[in-house]
Amino acid sequence: MSIFRSIFPAILLCIATSLPAQTPLSLEQCLEIAVASNLQVRQSGNSVSIEKINLIRRKFDFLPGLSSSISGSKNFGRTVDNFTQAIAQSPVTLNMNLGASLTIFRGFSKWNELRKAENSVKAAVYSLEDLKNDVRLNVALAFFQTIFARDNRAIAQNNRDLLARQVKRNQELVKAGKRTEGDLYGIEAEFATAKASLVTAQNSFESARLNLLLSLDLDPRENFELVRPDLERLVLGTEVRSPEAIFDYARQNNPAMREQEMRLLASKFAMQSARSVYFPTLSLNYGAYSFYSSNARPLDSLRFVQGELHQFFGPTTPFNNQFSNNLSHGISLSLNIPIFSNWAFRQTYNNAQINYDNSILQYQSQKNELLRDVMQAWQDATAAQSQFSANQEKLISLQKSYEYAEKKYEVGLLDFYTLKEILNQKIRAELELNQAKYDYVLKRKVLDLYEGKEMRF
Repeated sequence: MSIFRSIFPAILLCIATSLPAQTPLSLEQCLEIAVASNLQVRQSGNSVSIEKINLIRRKFDFLPGLSSSISGSKNFGRTVDNFTQAIAQSPVTLNMNLGASLTIFRGFSKWNELRKAENSVKAAVYSLEDLKNDVRLNVALAFFQTIFARDNRAIAQNNRDLLARQVKRNQELVKAGKRTEGDLYGIEAEFATAKASLVTAQNSFESARLNLLLSLDLDPRENFELVRPDLERLVLGTEVRSPEAIFDYARQNNPAMREQEMRLLASKFAMQSARSVYFPTLSLNYGAYSFYSSNARPLDSLRFVQGELHQFFGPTTPFNNQFSNNLSHGISLSLNIPIFSNWAFRQTYNNAQINYDNSILQYQSQKNELLRDVMQAWQDATAAQSQFSANQEKLISLQKSYEYAEKKYEVGLLDFYTLKEILNQKIRAELELNQAKYDYVLKRKVLDLYEGKEMRF
């Protein structure tokens, strides 16, 4: 017996240490994981990078273009020597060119393209932020659905435990002759129903938990414990502002609205850039040229040979000397005036005008949609707040009613079926209050997004 007493604590310790530790998972952590792992968010981030690269390219358009070329050749047979204008044999030649060009004026097209690129970057950034808000809202919805299902499971478990105590108590009362077996059968039937409801609530919780973890790319086999936010603080938050005030703020700051505004400006500058094709193009050009030839030899002397005057040349002039001796360069201005281009310029400009008109319509459509969304969100939030308050009062009344009915039942002044009906009403009120609470929190957070508040819980 003493050996068992010494071993038993060690066995309990081993069992406790072998249980998997629970990993706490808060809503803030879920939001961070969702934004970091969501594929659409990452794709939208790549779109921002592409627009930034395009902006850098538009900035470099203001710099001159610089190019160079080198060509070499080996001629076979007899050819004319560029130096002596005589017939030479198989020369080796190198030609070198360096050119630079700077567009001085092209109807302000470069400025318009730069402004278009700047606004395109801003539009992509706002689009990314709007997508992040959608992802956060969806994850928050899945998180609260899981917490809601867990609370419903707790309510079902409390109901089962309550009825289990009633079954035990009625068994004792039946033995004492104070209750009939019919009363006991009714309690046992309610207890069986409560157990089935608990199984349903447990399955709903597991399903909601699985959906949440899979949406976050987390392993559902790990023992995550969801951390409950401070719902009382969220429910008892600040007063809801008027829908007009919320819309006025959202119209100027909402990411989706700002995105359309930036795209409208980008299309405006694109139209102005397309119009620049009607203007002349003034360019400044610079060019340098040099060449090398294996036949380039300095004149050494003039001598008479058999009565005829002959030229005698020295060795081939070195490459460096030839490069400097043959170097030539120049600068020029060119003016290109468009006259007729088979209506290509006009077609380009007309298309840009239509795109700009579509951007105006899209902006107005987004504005109208924002107004509808804000009004609907405000209506949903205020209705959810009223529903939550009403359900609170309802549950308080039913709780008192059940406590009073239970006392009457215990002394035999109330039949079981009346008690059961009051109990079922109380359970339904608990579930309705739980649903109204999470419904109000979520709808209030939707309204907070339109007010520019971060999604904090």
